[in-house]
Amino acid sequence: MLGDSLGEMLAYCAAADVAFVGAACCRSGAEPARADRRRRADAGRPHTFNFAETTERAIEAGAARRVADAEALIREVDALLRQPQERAAMRDAATAFMAAHRGAADRLWAWLEPRL
Repeated sequence: MLGDSLGEMLAYCAAADVAFVGAACCRSGAEPARADRRRRADAGRPHTFNFAETTERAIEAGAARRVADAEALIREVDALLRQPQERAAMRDAATAFMAAHRGAADRLWAWLEPRL
C-alpha cells in the first residue's frame, strides 16, 4: 500500500507489517511514526538530520534500520517479510524504545514551568 496523505500515517502504519517513511529520502527529512502505535518493523531512511539522535538511538536499540537506496530498501523489506521472528523482534524493540522515552513533554514542562 502506498499512502500519501497527512493525518493518516498512523492508520497506514498500524495496518503494515513493514513500513518505510519515504519523505526522509528527501533532504528535508521526515519525522517517523510513533513506534508504539505502529507495531511493525521500520526500514529506515537516509535523511534524518531533523531527528538524528532519535534515529540513531532507535537503530542502536534494534527498533529501526537505515537503507542507502531503493535496491537496499527492496532487499531489506523482502528479508523482513520472510522473517517474521525478525519483524517481531524489531516491533518489540520499537515498543520498548518508545516506552522508555515516554513523558518527554511532561519532563520538559516540569523543568520549564519554574523558570517562567
